[in-house]
Amino acid sequence: MTDSPMNADPTMRADNSLAAEPKRVPRAHRPVASGLSVLARGESFVWLSGGMLIVALGMIVALLLFVLYRGLLTFWPLAVAIYPMHDGGMVAGEPQEIESFSYEASQLDSLSETARQLAIQRLGDKPIAQANRVYLRVGNFDLSGKHYEYLNEFEQSSESPFYPSNIWVVERLHSGRFYGFPSRLIEQFDASALPATQTIERATSLLSMLQGYASDDLKVSSELTTEIANRLNSKKDKSTFDYLVTVQQGTPIGDGEYLEVMEQDGSWKPFESNATLPPQANALRLVAVTPESVWSAFQLAKASIAGLQNRLDELQAELADNDSKIKQSRLSLRESELQYKFIFIDRVADLESDWVTLHFAETELKSHQNTLAKLNDLSPLSAVEFADLQKLYERLEDEYRTQITALQRDVDQRYKIFEGLPTECLQAIAAHRDVLLDRTTEQAKINEQIGLIELEMRSSRIEFQATNVDSVQTLAPENAPSQSSATKPLAAATVLGIAKQLLWHEAESKDELSSTSIGPQAWWMTQQSSNGTQNVLVSGDGATAQAATLVNSEIEVAEIVRAYRPNQLTIGDKFGVFASRWVEFLTANPREAGMEGGFFPAIWGTVVMTMIMALMVVPLGVLAALYLREYATSGWIVGILRIAINNLAGVPSVVYGVFGLAFLCYVVGGYIDGGPAKAGFVPWPSPIWFLMLGVIAVVSFAAFFVSFLCSGSPMTMGPWRRFGRSIAGFIWLLTFLGFIMLLAKSPFFHGFYEANLPNPTFGKGGLVWASLTLALLTLPVVIVATEEALSAVPNSLREGSYACGAGKWQTIRRIVLPHARPGIMTGTILAMARGAGEVAPMMLVGALPMAIDLPLDTEFPFFHGSRSFMHLGFQIYALGFQGQNSEAAKPMVFTTTLLLILIVLLLNWIAIILRSRLRRRFQGIHF
Repeated sequence: MTDSPMNADPTMRADNSLAAEPKRVPRAHRPVASGLSVLARGESFVWLSGGMLIVALGMIVALLLFVLYRGLLTFWPLAVAIYPMHDGGMVAGEPQEIESFSYEASQLDSLSETARQLAIQRLGDKPIAQANRVYLRVGNFDLSGKHYEYLNEFEQSSESPFYPSNIWVVERLHSGRFYGFPSRLIEQFDASALPATQTIERATSLLSMLQGYASDDLKVSSELTTEIANRLNSKKDKSTFDYLVTVQQGTPIGDGEYLEVMEQDGSWKPFESNATLPPQANALRLVAVTPESVWSAFQLAKASIAGLQNRLDELQAELADNDSKIKQSRLSLRESELQYKFIFIDRVADLESDWVTLHFAETELKSHQNTLAKLNDLSPLSAVEFADLQKLYERLEDEYRTQITALQRDVDQRYKIFEGLPTECLQAIAAHRDVLLDRTTEQAKINEQIGLIELEMRSSRIEFQATNVDSVQTLAPENAPSQSSATKPLAAATVLGIAKQLLWHEAESKDELSSTSIGPQAWWMTQQSSNGTQNVLVSGDGATAQAATLVNSEIEVAEIVRAYRPNQLTIGDKFGVFASRWVEFLTANPREAGMEGGFFPAIWGTVVMTMIMALMVVPLGVLAALYLREYATSGWIVGILRIAINNLAGVPSVVYGVFGLAFLCYVVGGYIDGGPAKAGFVPWPSPIWFLMLGVIAVVSFAAFFVSFLCSGSPMTMGPWRRFGRSIAGFIWLLTFLGFIMLLAKSPFFHGFYEANLPNPTFGKGGLVWASLTLALLTLPVVIVATEEALSAVPNSLREGSYACGAGKWQTIRRIVLPHARPGIMTGTILAMARGAGEVAPMMLVGALPMAIDLPLDTEFPFFHGSRSFMHLGFQIYALGFQGQNSEAAKPMVFTTTLLLILIVLLLNWIAIILRSRLRRRFQGIHF
């Protein structure tokens, strides 16, 4: 048998110097020793590590899939189900999930008698039993006070719910979603907003004022003003009548629609579309009563209101621009006050109301003059009649002139307090008065237009019967109200549609319910209660009667963001609603404290903050890493710096938030706003400040002189020169600290926004301070990643560059940094990912749960670093833990979380693409 290397005698090899070295067998082909365990080979740890990696990846993927599912489900339209109760009431809502729960006998007190008996029967002799309950989004928060409700199986009088086809889901600007059955849509046409009607109204008002000046010597004037007022009213009625006729002729009357006309007493009466309007008609309205006609009329009204809303937004933007100009004028006054050391802005503020009053008095007098001139066109007057009116008007004008003169005298008297002010201050006050009067006049015109548009937008409304029904009562014949006493009869289709929801479980067939099933008599009774107007649906067959109370809710079409019939939606319709909700979420402003509407301000604020943070942290981190890796020599100072960087990486983020609030916002921001005094520093007197300036100049010259004497190559430098360089560095540090002290104690700087004080501009949380705080938070990540990238660049590249005659900075700029860019991008990606998701610092240095003004917009100067902003991470915290109803906000929390993850992935994906392109340029280097 041949000896192998495993059983060769070591003694024989030692004695024989010519013996060949034993042949080495590769590790993979070596036989396992009989006593060697599996643990010693390491395979078990390899499998364990791989298994833990799979578990970790599985948990991450499961979390992402769960957030994706819950986030997408938030905006998917669900069918609305109605669950009948044992007491005859009903609960309507969107079923979210069905879950099982355990209950004991002591937990059944809150159930009704019938439900309790069923639960006890299920419980039997067991201490605990299982049951199912459905989790419903019930809506109608303004009526029920609930967003969600658990409904267990014992409370339901039927095993399966009912899905009515004519129920609506209405998403409103306020109070959340509404579930109900539309009873009718009303679109009112009123001539009160017409320019001709308004002109007549002003003329009538002027006549009423003139009539008060008619005296005994002008008795005919009193009779004349009454006669002219009657003529104007007739012309007004004719104008209204002509307008309503035009509207009536242009209003198509479809199936399920009819016209109503308002009489002089304010009552509404049905009106045939082909009839002649009475001359006394004041308004006309179109009423739709059938489900399809209400739906069609709603679509038309919504399209019309969309155009009005655009115009309203433009007017409100103009109004905000006017307000901004007035505020800017006041700031100019404040700057003049600070410049010339005269206090006069408070006295100007006292005069502003008098200026405006005087201006509008003169404007109103001119308006009366114009109205008097138009009276001859509105109501033809003879020369005598006009002369008589002119006399009355002269008396009115005299009184106006007297009031204006007295007010002007008072203003002039109070204006004398400004005597002695510099000419520049007087010019600033006069300019402010002109701006104030001009902008106030413009605001009055804009507000008038806004009022007319809002009046027109409120002309369309829908009356609903809410789904909230507490119970259905069975009445004895003698207690049942008769149909003759009904105040609101209903069409058979409407009665049948709502009775299906209320009384369907009393019918023989639960699928169909005929008019005979609810009795020949069915009507509404309107009654007043503490909750407002309620409608009672009464249904009887002559022997017994049932009454169910529904709340009548009226919703203006302008208040409706979106409405749909959930139980009639096809798959395409559902995707349409789903897409429209996502578009709203990504582009609109939030409403209902963030529980409804869009999150565009939060999206925009998160992206802008993350990008500014990256622009701040990358230069700082790269420069710090370059110094530590390429320039600094090993020593105790560098060691302390590295320890500090490693410790900063473990500091809780809320500590950075406290630092940002205390130092950046209050100290640095206060210094920018109002100088040293606002930042909490006591300025030095001028002599002391100039003395310290001279001392710092001498110290800086000494530092320069010592540095010049100790300059030279470190290789040929003696110990004294090295010590001198250390002393020079220490003196330079003292010079820098002294310069900071000069800025902090300067008696000549009073801030850039002193005119805005006491309202801070930068001395509060804002986008700049939030970005800088997160830059400090993520700075260690960038430094460490950049150092690793720099150390991965081979020294041969540096040596080759030096050999070609390049200097150190040329080598770093042209060789080292280009090859380290992929690694630097890796650090940037990590910093952006961490910074975008931080919440604790945001709570302290700028993020707000509601801040509609964007930090970056189209308004000059475009970037507003002092503004507070909305942040997706902070919104998740505010909705999930600070909202009025965290359970109701849960769907929006998942959607916001999904959006935040997608934004972080998008930013990282862009950075990864840039890193990949840089890496392909240097295939020989791997990080």
